[in-house]
Amino acid sequence: MNPTAKLAKTSATAARWIACVTAIAATLSAGLATAQTTAAAHQDSRIITLTIYNYAHVSPNALQAAEEEADRILSNAGLRARWFVCPTLDERACTSGPSANAYVLQLLTNATDVTHATPDVLGGLARGGSGRQMATIFYDRVNNLAGGDTSPSQVLMGRVIAREVGLLLGLNTSPHGGIMQTTWSENQLTLLGGSDVLFTPRQAHTMQARLAQQATPSMTVAAITKPSSH
Repeated sequence: MNPTAKLAKTSATAARWIACVTAIAATLSAGLATAQTTAAAHQDSRIITLTIYNYAHVSPNALQAAEEEADRILSNAGLRARWFVCPTLDERACTSGPSANAYVLQLLTNATDVTHATPDVLGGLARGGSGRQMATIFYDRVNNLAGGDTSPSQVLMGRVIAREVGLLLGLNTSPHGGIMQTTWSENQLTLLGGSDVLFTPRQAHTMQARLAQQATPSMTVAAITKPSSH
């Protein structure tokens, strides 16, 4: 084979190798991009938007501390919360929600006016004006329980909020411990009992699956109205 032909053959072989390597690199890049997109979508499905109507007039600092405690518990279950506090004097300012994974929490006082639950119940679920479920936290009961050997009211309120989020995401109370325990123990009410007020791995999986199922195009969340006193 003359040098010119040998050089041409070598060049053609090199070109084929370059084309092959380029194709492999493109395939790997596309696969990586798809994996990153899938991972991002998976992470987004674990974000829950929580809108608070502060009818109990809890101070901003106390409310922030409650959100931080709730965040601790929710993040341990693989969830990430986005918090919005709506003005209770102009509820129209919060008439739309960014996604299906958006829920309403209302902080109330005078719990006996809006519920027939026993006095030791710190929260519960109700239906809003749109028919969607929302969670109610009875702040006066939380505040009365706090102090002494019990956690400060803002920490206790954060734990109640996280528990109500669990109920909103399809969990039931359980006698087997953790935050969804039917009746919290004395240790779970203390500041040092935070590790005993968490979701179990199974409960975390249930909530994550619920959020992933609901991760659909944006929906509208109707404004709620303050429950009337009797």
